[in-house]
Amino acid sequence: MKAKTYYTDFQPTLENCTNEPIHRPSAVFGGAYLLAVDRSESRIAGVSDNFSGLLGVKKEALLGQSCNAVLPPDLYKALMPHLDRTKWGGANPIEVEISGQQYDAIGHQSERFLIVEFEERSQKQEREASRSLQQIIGLLDDCEDEAALFQCMASEIKQFTGYDRVMIYRFDEDWNGEVVGEAKESHLEPFFGLRYPKTDIPPIARKLFLENRSRVLPDIYIPHSPIHVAEGYDLPGGFDLSHAQHRATSPIHLEYLHNMGVRATFTVAIIVNNQLWGLVANHHYDAYTIPLEQRRICEVMAMVFSKRVVQFEKARITRGGRQFMEAEGALRQHFLINSDQPYEVRLWDAKPGLESLCAADGVALVKGDEVKTKGDAPPPDTVLKLLSILKDNHSDTLFFTRSVVKDLGVQPDFMPSWPGVMSIGFSIEQPIQVMWFKIPLKATVNWGGNPNEAVIIEKKENEKGVRLSPRKSFAKWQEVVRDKSAPWEIYEIKVAEKLRDRMIKEEMERSGEAIRALNTRLAAILNKELDQIIYIASHDLQEPLRTIGSFAKLLERSASEKLTEDEHFFLGRIILASDRMKMLVTNLLDYSRIGRSVDVEAVDLNQVLHEIQEDLEQKIRETGAAIRFDSMPVIQGDFIELKRLFQNLISNSLKYHKEGVPPVIEIKAEKVGKHWNIDVRDNGIGMESKYLEKIFLLFQRLHSKDEYEGTGIGLAQCKKIVEAYSGEIYATSTPGEGTTFHLSLSDKIF
Repeated sequence: MKAKTYYTDFQPTLENCTNEPIHRPSAVFGGAYLLAVDRSESRIAGVSDNFSGLLGVKKEALLGQSCNAVLPPDLYKALMPHLDRTKWGGANPIEVEISGQQYDAIGHQSERFLIVEFEERSQKQEREASRSLQQIIGLLDDCEDEAALFQCMASEIKQFTGYDRVMIYRFDEDWNGEVVGEAKESHLEPFFGLRYPKTDIPPIARKLFLENRSRVLPDIYIPHSPIHVAEGYDLPGGFDLSHAQHRATSPIHLEYLHNMGVRATFTVAIIVNNQLWGLVANHHYDAYTIPLEQRRICEVMAMVFSKRVVQFEKARITRGGRQFMEAEGALRQHFLINSDQPYEVRLWDAKPGLESLCAADGVALVKGDEVKTKGDAPPPDTVLKLLSILKDNHSDTLFFTRSVVKDLGVQPDFMPSWPGVMSIGFSIEQPIQVMWFKIPLKATVNWGGNPNEAVIIEKKENEKGVRLSPRKSFAKWQEVVRDKSAPWEIYEIKVAEKLRDRMIKEEMERSGEAIRALNTRLAAILNKELDQIIYIASHDLQEPLRTIGSFAKLLERSASEKLTEDEHFFLGRIILASDRMKMLVTNLLDYSRIGRSVDVEAVDLNQVLHEIQEDLEQKIRETGAAIRFDSMPVIQGDFIELKRLFQNLISNSLKYHKEGVPPVIEIKAEKVGKHWNIDVRDNGIGMESKYLEKIFLLFQRLHSKDEYEGTGIGLAQCKKIVEAYSGEIYATSTPGEGTTFHLSLSDKIF
């Protein structure tokens, strides 16, 4: 059988056949009819060739015309109330009559168009649909295992639809399919247990099943009917018929069905957790179809079936993972009891050990260049090479595969005895990697035809060139698989993730405790041993800061969608602690140096304030602030210290301004004896009098870090600078009105 290709801009080749635009064929199944309406103008944008014949009107008289002008009155009257619909699920099907024949009109929106398909309404006796649906729900609920569920679903769908063969078709991780349930007429050869290559259902077809849950083809031998598009529409690829019931079928698929001896099909998607789990494939060996109502009920049956699949999967995970979860709990207790031991020692000497956390054949622990193994595992040099490959692929934090050849691109002879690998990584003093290994799963797979000949190339008859053709034989073809391990179950992966997360969490908590202890120590000795502060800031703080950076990078390398809640929480905590510590170290170093400068010069405070305005230009512009001063004195001192003094005071006024009120900062100076009395006044939020002395102490804050950023050192720096100039500083304030800082500076440093 050869079918015509109905694409305006695509010709299948061996290289592009998986990208065949099956959602945009320029034709429909010849037993159905199509009308495309421009919703914005209610005029006809396209029709199938047979639709014009159905109405007895030439296509030229329909295309581009207003619907009410050219459609039969009864048809227009039936469709008119629905022309503005964007969702047609509740309206389909609409019963219409054309030329004395009853049709089901099935509509959907596609881009700017309303696509309406017409199929003849069945004159068969209506089936007791609701009773059938209730019955199958009850029967599926009664199934005690997956095998019974699959067989029950196939049998009930066959009884309800009347197709010759019904198969429950499940995808594996590579998108190959397996027939896991089957109901058929007794004379047909069984397909149960056969597998079919992923090329039989290409990616674009699988994607379409997520958008449109069912697909019907009443007769592969009825020619498709071309779709004609009205002038003025730029549709080089044709209409998007993703949601259509009767879009033209791929010529390769038609030939595929012909080679199988199948004449009619109906396929329903089984969607589990928003992923295409499999299909209900209905085959008939003569022309055959069922009405839309039955097809919709089959979709509901598939939804009920998918819920039962989820229930069985959850029960299997709970049952299968129980022993591994118990082993992980025992390992956790071992860690708590032996917390004084190094991480790698606790991991390796634990009872039960790492090998008990999953159904692996061997395990390896790597720290630096040191490799330890248990059970059936690769030699150390191979383990280190594997770790290097994982790092190159950024897969060293969490990785699992049942085929290192397929997923890592290594040569088949790299480690043929251990195709299955699961690995987790975390960094303590040195990076630590735990790897589990599975040996090959030697299994015989029964294919429906040779999967290596899923698509073949044939010479065109009476033409130059070649054409693609699906395989012609579907006889059982056996393959012995040796390059894959048993799959890693979800509960095995969860246990490994849990171990990794717990190790990271424990180290972050240890680092946090070290940081808190250092902060307490710094606060206690700050005013007495400034030299030691500098030593601590430059030495003792480096180790926790390095730890923080190490873990922040580790978590950043992990895909954000894989982070647990704890990881998200601690990552934010790490970044915040790191930034605050850096700021704290800088400010403490500045504080310790105040008063030690011997670089005394004449400092013009007017120049100081102008530079501060330039430095704070962005903040001043954002807040709309005004800084007013004139005739400021010249003081003998250190330019950097005096600039820091006034910059801290002005920054405080900008920070604590009232919401919606531009800050106004006034600076005035008056000579009194040997001192200059200087006032820095603002119109900010002010403060209560009980806080006026507290604000000049180290690490004292009146507001939380979430409200206003800072370290609580700025005003303490101001106090120390003023005291170095034989002066004093204090504040007066009224809540809601503003604050004035009063300071006196000597015109000579003592």
